[in-house]
Amino acid sequence: MSESIFNEEWYEAWKPEELARRKEELVGFYKGYFEKIEAAEEFVINVYEKTTLTNNIELRMMNNIKRFATMMDDVRNKEEVKLFFLITCIESLYRLANISNIDNKRMILKDFLENRLTENDQLIFTNGMKHSIADDKYINDVRMLDLNEITDLLNELRNKLVHEGVYGYFSFGDGQCPNINIINLYEGDEIKQARLEIKELKKQSDIEVDIEEYKKQDKYQRTYEIIITFDQLKYILIKGMISFFK
Repeated sequence: MSESIFNEEWYEAWKPEELARRKEELVGFYKGYFEKIEAAEEFVINVYEKTTLTNNIELRMMNNIKRFATMMDDVRNKEEVKLFFLITCIESLYRLANISNIDNKRMILKDFLENRLTENDQLIFTNGMKHSIADDKYINDVRMLDLNEITDLLNELRNKLVHEGVYGYFSFGDGQCPNINIINLYEGDEIKQARLEIKELKKQSDIEVDIEEYKKQDKYQRTYEIIITFDQLKYILIKGMISFFK
Protein backbone atom coordinates (compact mmCIF):
# COMPACT_ATOMS: atom_id res chain seq x y z
CA MET A 1 0.00 0.00 0.00
CA SER A 2 1.45 3.35 -1.01
CA GLU A 3 2.02 5.94 1.70
CA SER A 4 -0.50 8.81 1.75
CA ILE A 5 0.81 12.14 0.50
CA PHE A 6 -1.34 13.85 3.12
CA ASN A 7 1.20 13.68 5.92
CA GLU A 8 2.64 16.23 8.35
CA GLU A 9 5.40 17.20 5.92
CA TRP A 10 2.87 17.91 3.18
CA TYR A 11 0.67 19.85 5.62
CA GLU A 12 3.53 22.07 6.80
CA ALA A 13 4.37 22.88 3.17
CA TRP A 14 0.68 23.59 2.41
CA LYS A 15 0.07 25.98 5.36
CA PRO A 16 2.06 28.99 4.11
CA GLU A 17 0.50 28.64 0.66
CA GLU A 18 -3.00 28.52 2.13
CA LEU A 19 -2.25 31.43 4.49
CA ALA A 20 -0.97 33.54 1.59
CA ARG A 21 -4.14 32.74 -0.36
CA ARG A 22 -6.57 33.57 2.46
CA LYS A 23 -4.72 36.12 4.58
CA GLU A 24 -6.25 39.24 2.98
CA GLU A 25 -9.75 37.78 3.20
CA LEU A 26 -9.44 36.71 6.85
CA VAL A 27 -7.71 39.87 8.06
CA GLY A 28 -10.31 41.91 6.19
CA PHE A 29 -13.03 40.26 8.24
CA TYR A 30 -11.34 40.11 11.65
CA LYS A 31 -9.82 43.61 11.64
CA GLY A 32 -13.16 45.01 12.79
CA TYR A 33 -12.81 43.09 16.08
CA PHE A 34 -9.30 44.22 17.02
CA GLU A 35 -8.03 47.67 17.93
CA LYS A 36 -5.41 47.59 15.17
CA ILE A 37 -5.23 45.78 11.84
CA GLU A 38 -1.79 44.48 12.86
CA ALA A 39 -3.40 42.65 15.78
CA ALA A 40 -5.91 40.99 13.44
CA GLU A 41 -3.08 39.99 11.11
CA GLU A 42 -1.10 38.53 14.02
CA PHE A 43 -4.20 36.63 15.17
CA VAL A 44 -4.70 34.99 11.76
CA ILE A 45 -1.02 34.11 11.38
CA ASN A 46 -0.85 32.61 14.89
CA VAL A 47 -3.82 30.36 14.20
CA TYR A 48 -2.16 28.99 11.08
CA GLU A 49 1.21 28.60 12.81
CA LYS A 50 -0.34 26.54 15.63
CA THR A 51 -2.35 24.36 13.25
CA THR A 52 -1.12 20.84 12.57
CA LEU A 53 -2.47 17.98 10.50
CA THR A 54 -3.80 16.29 13.64
CA ASN A 55 -4.89 19.44 15.52
CA ASN A 56 -6.70 22.01 13.41
CA ILE A 57 -9.36 22.98 15.97
CA GLU A 58 -8.49 26.70 16.08
CA LEU A 59 -8.36 26.94 12.30
CA ARG A 60 -11.81 25.38 12.09
CA MET A 61 -13.06 27.78 14.77
CA MET A 62 -11.66 30.78 12.92
CA ASN A 63 -13.28 29.62 9.68
CA ASN A 64 -16.60 28.90 11.41
CA ILE A 65 -16.86 32.38 12.89
CA LYS A 66 -16.23 34.04 9.55
CA ARG A 67 -18.53 31.67 7.66
CA PHE A 68 -21.54 32.10 9.95
CA ALA A 69 -21.04 35.87 10.20
CA THR A 70 -20.75 36.18 6.43
CA MET A 71 -23.89 34.11 5.89
CA MET A 72 -25.82 36.89 7.63
CA ASP A 73 -24.98 39.28 4.79
CA ASP A 74 -27.38 37.31 2.60
CA VAL A 75 -30.22 37.65 5.12
CA ARG A 76 -31.77 41.11 5.18
CA ASN A 77 -34.42 42.39 7.58
CA LYS A 78 -34.66 38.99 9.29
CA GLU A 79 -32.84 39.57 12.55
CA GLU A 80 -33.96 36.32 14.19
CA VAL A 81 -32.36 34.39 11.31
CA LYS A 82 -29.13 36.33 11.72
CA LEU A 83 -29.21 35.70 15.46
CA PHE A 84 -29.69 31.99 14.78
CA PHE A 85 -26.46 31.94 12.73
CA LEU A 86 -24.58 33.61 15.58
CA ILE A 87 -25.92 31.25 18.25
CA THR A 88 -25.27 28.22 16.03
CA CYS A 89 -21.68 29.39 15.62
CA ILE A 90 -21.32 29.68 19.41
CA GLU A 91 -22.62 26.11 19.78
CA SER A 92 -20.16 24.89 17.14
CA LEU A 93 -17.24 26.46 19.04
CA TYR A 94 -18.24 24.65 22.22
CA ARG A 95 -18.31 21.35 20.30
CA LEU A 96 -14.94 22.01 18.69
CA ALA A 97 -13.44 23.03 22.04
CA ASN A 98 -14.78 19.75 23.44
CA ILE A 99 -16.52 21.46 26.34
CA SER A 100 -18.52 18.37 27.14
CA ASN A 101 -19.79 19.35 30.59
CA ILE A 102 -22.24 21.81 28.97
CA ASP A 103 -24.45 20.07 26.43
CA ASN A 104 -27.75 21.92 26.89
CA LYS A 105 -28.11 24.63 24.24
CA ARG A 106 -29.55 27.15 26.68
CA MET A 107 -26.71 26.48 29.13
CA ILE A 108 -24.15 26.91 26.36
CA LEU A 109 -25.56 30.34 25.59
CA LYS A 110 -25.73 31.25 29.29
CA ASP A 111 -22.13 30.16 29.86
CA PHE A 112 -21.03 32.14 26.81
CA LEU A 113 -22.70 35.37 27.95
CA GLU A 114 -21.39 35.00 31.50
CA ASN A 115 -17.83 33.84 30.79
CA ARG A 116 -16.86 34.89 27.25
CA LEU A 117 -17.92 38.54 27.21
CA THR A 118 -15.99 41.36 28.84
CA GLU A 119 -17.66 43.15 31.76
CA ASN A 120 -18.10 46.23 29.58
CA ASP A 121 -19.82 44.21 26.84
CA GLN A 122 -22.04 42.52 29.41
CA LEU A 123 -23.10 45.99 30.57
CA ILE A 124 -23.94 47.01 27.00
CA PHE A 125 -26.16 43.91 26.81
CA THR A 126 -27.90 44.44 30.14
CA ASN A 127 -28.32 48.19 29.56
CA GLY A 128 -29.76 47.52 26.13
CA MET A 129 -32.74 45.33 27.08
CA LYS A 130 -35.43 46.35 29.55
CA HIS A 131 -38.65 44.98 31.00
CA SER A 132 -41.49 47.23 29.93
CA ILE A 133 -43.93 48.91 32.29
CA ALA A 134 -46.58 47.46 29.97
CA ASP A 135 -45.66 43.98 31.23
CA ASP A 136 -48.01 43.03 34.08
CA LYS A 137 -45.37 40.82 35.68
CA TYR A 138 -42.88 43.68 35.92
CA ILE A 139 -45.20 46.68 36.32
CA ASN A 140 -43.77 47.26 39.81
CA ASP A 141 -40.28 46.08 38.89
CA VAL A 142 -39.35 47.89 35.68
CA ARG A 143 -35.63 47.22 35.19
CA MET A 144 -32.99 46.11 32.75
CA LEU A 145 -32.71 42.40 31.97
CA ASP A 146 -29.97 40.42 33.65
CA LEU A 147 -27.81 37.93 31.73
CA ASN A 148 -30.01 35.00 32.73
CA GLU A 149 -33.10 36.74 31.37
CA ILE A 150 -31.24 37.72 28.20
CA THR A 151 -30.32 34.05 27.78
CA ASP A 152 -34.00 33.10 28.02
CA LEU A 153 -34.95 35.73 25.42
CA LEU A 154 -32.24 34.93 22.87
CA ASN A 155 -32.76 31.19 23.30
CA GLU A 156 -36.49 31.61 22.70
CA LEU A 157 -35.85 33.57 19.49
CA ARG A 158 -33.53 30.77 18.34
CA ASN A 159 -36.01 28.02 19.22
CA LYS A 160 -39.01 29.64 17.54
CA LEU A 161 -37.05 29.76 14.29
CA VAL A 162 -35.65 26.22 14.59
CA HIS A 163 -38.76 24.43 15.84
CA GLU A 164 -41.57 26.52 14.37
CA GLY A 165 -39.97 28.36 11.45
CA VAL A 166 -41.24 31.63 12.92
CA TYR A 167 -39.38 34.91 12.45
CA GLY A 168 -40.02 38.52 11.52
CA TYR A 169 -41.83 39.42 14.75
CA PHE A 170 -38.86 40.75 16.77
CA SER A 171 -36.89 43.95 16.25
CA PHE A 172 -33.72 45.17 17.87
CA GLY A 173 -33.32 48.87 18.65
CA ASP A 174 -31.72 51.68 16.69
CA GLY A 175 -29.48 52.69 19.60
CA GLN A 176 -31.70 55.63 20.56
CA CYS A 177 -35.40 54.84 20.71
CA PRO A 178 -36.37 51.43 22.11
CA ASN A 179 -38.42 48.97 20.09
CA ILE A 180 -41.30 47.34 21.94
CA ASN A 181 -41.39 43.56 21.53
CA ILE A 182 -43.98 41.14 22.88
CA ILE A 183 -43.14 37.46 23.09
CA ASN A 184 -44.33 34.45 25.07
CA LEU A 185 -41.57 32.55 26.82
CA TYR A 186 -40.61 30.70 29.98
CA GLU A 187 -38.27 32.60 32.28
CA GLY A 188 -35.92 30.80 34.63
CA ASP A 189 -37.65 27.89 36.35
CA GLU A 190 -41.09 28.67 34.89
CA ILE A 191 -40.74 25.78 32.45
CA LYS A 192 -40.28 23.34 35.35
CA GLN A 193 -43.41 24.69 37.02
CA ALA A 194 -45.29 24.50 33.70
CA ARG A 195 -44.35 20.81 33.34
CA LEU A 196 -45.66 20.11 36.85
CA GLU A 197 -48.93 21.89 36.05
CA ILE A 198 -49.28 19.97 32.79
CA LYS A 199 -48.62 16.71 34.63
CA GLU A 200 -51.30 17.56 37.19
CA LEU A 201 -53.71 18.53 34.40
CA LYS A 202 -53.13 15.16 32.78
CA LYS A 203 -53.66 13.42 36.11
CA GLN A 204 -56.92 15.23 36.90
CA SER A 205 -58.55 15.54 33.48
CA ASP A 206 -56.57 13.18 31.23
CA ILE A 207 -55.84 16.15 28.97
CA GLU A 208 -52.62 16.16 26.95
CA VAL A 209 -51.11 19.64 26.68
CA ASP A 210 -47.98 20.44 24.69
CA ILE A 211 -45.41 22.47 26.61
CA GLU A 212 -45.16 24.96 23.74
CA GLU A 213 -48.94 25.37 23.54
CA TYR A 214 -49.10 25.87 27.30
CA LYS A 215 -46.69 28.79 26.91
CA LYS A 216 -49.27 30.75 24.91
CA GLN A 217 -51.08 31.74 28.11
CA ASP A 218 -51.11 35.45 28.98
CA LYS A 219 -49.08 34.86 32.13
CA TYR A 220 -46.09 33.91 30.00
CA GLN A 221 -46.38 36.95 27.73
CA ARG A 222 -43.44 39.29 28.23
CA THR A 223 -43.02 42.81 26.93
CA TYR A 224 -39.54 44.17 26.32
CA GLU A 225 -38.03 47.51 25.40
CA ILE A 226 -35.03 46.73 23.21
CA ILE A 227 -32.47 49.50 22.81
CA ILE A 228 -29.39 47.54 21.69
CA THR A 229 -28.94 47.34 17.91
CA PHE A 230 -28.36 44.08 16.10
CA ASP A 231 -24.96 45.35 14.91
CA GLN A 232 -23.94 45.97 18.54
CA LEU A 233 -25.10 42.50 19.51
CA LYS A 234 -23.26 40.91 16.57
CA TYR A 235 -20.05 42.79 17.36
CA ILE A 236 -20.11 41.77 21.03
CA LEU A 237 -20.90 38.11 20.31
CA ILE A 238 -18.12 37.77 17.74
CA LYS A 239 -15.65 39.40 20.15
CA GLY A 240 -16.74 36.77 22.66
CA MET A 241 -16.12 34.03 20.10
CA ILE A 242 -12.58 35.29 19.56
CA SER A 243 -11.94 34.77 23.30
CA PHE A 244 -11.76 31.02 22.56
CA PHE A 245 -8.32 31.64 21.06
CA LYS A 246 -6.84 33.32 24.15
